[in-house]
Amino acid sequence: MNTQFSRRQILAGASSVITLPYMSSLFAATVAAPVPPRRLVFLNTGFGVSKEFFPNVADTGKSYALPKAMEALTKHREHFSFLSNLSNIASLRVNPHWGATTFLTSSDPQPILGQGFHNSISCDQVAAQFIGKTNRYPSIELTTSDTAGKGKGLSLAWDANGESLYGEADPLKIFHRLFASQSSSIDSTRNKIRRERSILDATLLDAKSLSNQLNTNDKAKTEQYFSLIRKIEKNLAREEQWMNSPKPKAPFAAPASGLTGTPGALMMFDLMTAALQSDTTRVFTYQLPLASLLDEFAQETGDSVAAHRMTHYGSTETKEYQALLWRDKKLCQLFAALIDKLNKVIEVDGSTLLDNTLIVMGSDIRTGHMRKNVPILLAGGRAGKIQQGQHLAYRQNESRLSDLWLSMLHFAGCPVEKFADSTGGFSNLFI
Repeated sequence: MNTQFSRRQILAGASSVITLPYMSSLFAATVAAPVPPRRLVFLNTGFGVSKEFFPNVADTGKSYALPKAMEALTKHREHFSFLSNLSNIASLRVNPHWGATTFLTSSDPQPILGQGFHNSISCDQVAAQFIGKTNRYPSIELTTSDTAGKGKGLSLAWDANGESLYGEADPLKIFHRLFASQSSSIDSTRNKIRRERSILDATLLDAKSLSNQLNTNDKAKTEQYFSLIRKIEKNLAREEQWMNSPKPKAPFAAPASGLTGTPGALMMFDLMTAALQSDTTRVFTYQLPLASLLDEFAQETGDSVAAHRMTHYGSTETKEYQALLWRDKKLCQLFAALIDKLNKVIEVDGSTLLDNTLIVMGSDIRTGHMRKNVPILLAGGRAGKIQQGQHLAYRQNESRLSDLWLSMLHFAGCPVEKFADSTGGFSNLFI
């Protein structure tokens, strides 16, 4: 029996109320099957990790022994790899308490007149320029209300001008940003944009009227302010552009406001999964919680440990070290939960959302306040023939994290030859 229908036959019923899922057996071999998009997710832990987070540097390959802190990832070892001895070489002089500031920029931030601190563009924003152009949101920045271990920046993301992008810490606000509200309409959205643009115009007019009275230093600060206004205007224009395209319906109920710690991270992962699945965005950054996780440690053990104190643990017998190890185990549990969520979503070609997404979790700090040979977990990406399930140990003190960022950009289809101080990417992992 011949089951090779023409595309015309399949599309003839396109006006029917019920839409069939994609079924590869109904399409002739000459019709190309849909290919899922590639996505990128970047997670940062803030301060570094315990010694028991790292595999033995000499124990490499696929049969390496999982370290104690990573036991929660045992069932997922075929889905992720541990990359040892990577460093952001250019940012080794950066404040040793900043685990996030230069994580995705691989840069040496320099002061600029009127601004002081000034970063460079982050890897996620390079990706957003290429793979996010057709999405409602080119990228989405998530963060936490915790400040410990992060350093400067409102999120992990930095734009082409080296300015920090705002990150949202409340899962409820992200929920409303992603999904349609029953009370929303095109008219109400249009009126909202008009009000916000009117306020923006008035603010811009006031700022311009002052600019001629300012000295050079203050003019530089004003230009930074104008840049922020231009960003807001750009966001309003994009919102207006998408006004007639309805947001997807929420796949679950709205979360409680202000969720933090483990519940907050798990909800962020649910929102992330839904947004990637609906192709609302293809690029996420998320600053993982820290202080709120230590609050959970205190509730569980009765030992209260401050986040910074945790990094000065002394011996492995101290409560500070036990808090650090507990935090590391929790991070691996959360990482396993995200892998689970993405691996359960089936794409149009039969692959999974995890297969088409690369997720990295790590920090710009190793342990204590050391900035060399930092911890990096990389999961997913099988659709790009990523060779997962192994421990790869690169040359100590000289292997660049920017080469990983470059390889991830290539996985996503970004036509870039270099990122920051990269030297060529990783052929032993990305083939």
